[in-house]
Amino acid sequence: MAEMRLITKEEAKLSTLLEKVYPSALIQATEQAIITKINSIRQVSGVQQRKALSEKSIMFICYADTFTREGQMPLVTLKHKADRYLKPTIDTIHILPFYPWSSDDGFAVKDLEVVKANLGSWEDISALAEGYQLMFDAVINHLSAQGTWFEAWLSGEPAFDNFFISVAPKDVERLAKVVRPRTLPLVHSFQKQAQEVLVWTTFSQDQIDLNYKNPQVLLAILDVLLGYAEKGASYIRLDAIAYLWKELDSTSIHLPQTHAIIQIIRRVLELAGQPIRIITETNVPHADNISYFGSGDDEAHLVYNFALPPLLLHTLYSGDTGALEKWAHQLDIPHPDTHFLNFTASHDGIGITPLNDLVPKAAIEAICHRVESLGGNISMKSLPGSIEVPYELNINWLDAMADPNASSPHPTLEQIDRFFLTQGLVLSLKGLPGIYSHSLFGSQGWLKGPRLTGIQRSVNREKLDADVMDEELANPNSLRSRIYSKYVSLLKIRTQEAAFAPASAQKIIASPPGCFALMRIAEADDHILCIYNFGSTQVDYLLSQTASNTVYRDLISGTIYPEQVIQLKPFSMAWLKAQ
Repeated sequence: MAEMRLITKEEAKLSTLLEKVYPSALIQATEQAIITKINSIRQVSGVQQRKALSEKSIMFICYADTFTREGQMPLVTLKHKADRYLKPTIDTIHILPFYPWSSDDGFAVKDLEVVKANLGSWEDISALAEGYQLMFDAVINHLSAQGTWFEAWLSGEPAFDNFFISVAPKDVERLAKVVRPRTLPLVHSFQKQAQEVLVWTTFSQDQIDLNYKNPQVLLAILDVLLGYAEKGASYIRLDAIAYLWKELDSTSIHLPQTHAIIQIIRRVLELAGQPIRIITETNVPHADNISYFGSGDDEAHLVYNFALPPLLLHTLYSGDTGALEKWAHQLDIPHPDTHFLNFTASHDGIGITPLNDLVPKAAIEAICHRVESLGGNISMKSLPGSIEVPYELNINWLDAMADPNASSPHPTLEQIDRFFLTQGLVLSLKGLPGIYSHSLFGSQGWLKGPRLTGIQRSVNREKLDADVMDEELANPNSLRSRIYSKYVSLLKIRTQEAAFAPASAQKIIASPPGCFALMRIAEADDHILCIYNFGSTQVDYLLSQTASNTVYRDLISGTIYPEQVIQLKPFSMAWLKAQ
């Protein structure tokens, strides 16, 4: 811990950022309030250093109650499962919202500073933080309609004046351009001190958007985020952040003020000496998504690689690697300290919007048709003009690997091969891998979930009985055991190879039709050639196109290739290290 030193107004230079957001009359008081917060934190904790990312940096994604055991708090159960199944191959856990909530499986938060009573306590979070880096969700675009802040606003408490956004009836028509990920009404009616008011609700009637035009909202949220750092967060995920700033007569997405608020958040956390990495959750077309890197040193440290999951589906379903290869050539990062979070499955559906600029419309329609033929559902979103278009695919990732003509609902060997083809690519691609709990442990879709909850995303949010899962994993013939064991073997390989570190260089290798290849390079004489056959036929891959007279060993199979050709079976992969 570095020696504590207080920050002055001149050193902070927050006014330049605040000028992008607030009128001049509000800047001085807001800046001074922020500096006071910063110095208060520094006096207590000093300046802490962030842990460097390496090939051992891998993120596990789950709900606090993904694993349940009767008579035990879920956060305690999570720690038991993490210690048994994640160590030593996974060092980071993203715990999805563990605060009190009223809907949307945690994303309508009632109190951002409290652990939900039936999940555990802050002490349980601290216990997890002792063994793992943790990512907390910052659900700061909106809060629950049943939450403490909104109820205080409705009752007219002065401290919460202008915390939420009232829309005058005459201005409703000026919302026509707003872009949203939902088809529900944008405004909903509430009773505020016996008067009816229309309130901005981007996501649902139970998710009330905060009003960042009021600097007191920003100050309150900064208190929350600094509290997360104090309570053990190494990463903070800014949920739905693209919609943060609202303006009439605009799309109210990706507005300059939103980027400025993120820059303020990062600057404050850095000045406060908190070793936090910020990741933005923006399920939008690729060019918009990577805009949240900012200049590389002023906004998000990581962005979700949202184009990757649907692009992998397109590649698998079509057998055409052209779009994937072209896209991968564009995966530049603006700064050594910025990275993509690479993933396939998540607690949400598979966003289809990022494909809009990458493949033809007919290809997107083909993906949607294939997913529906496999029993999945397509969620829609609203564009200006009341136009509805596909937004996300609601299907379990392992189920999405199936053949729609298969006669059995049980995964085939080829289906499992497809699954690991995609997981292997995620583990080798430049960036930080994120692995969803149901992928690591071989879950299939919870088909009755959407019927029980009314939420299509529930298909991928099943809660697992911890003891039953242990029994299944102990049976080497079970699907869970087969998936988990092979996954861990890949993780063990990755964590031993410096070429797989997020910052190691990457080169996309031109490959024959149906194949995709990349080389990860730690040093000139330490590189790994990763080849993936997305086709349904065997491919003879010429190794001489990457390096002549090089002997390779496949890290996965152990096979030595002294010759210049490797035969790849359908939906197979190889991680070849030069000997």
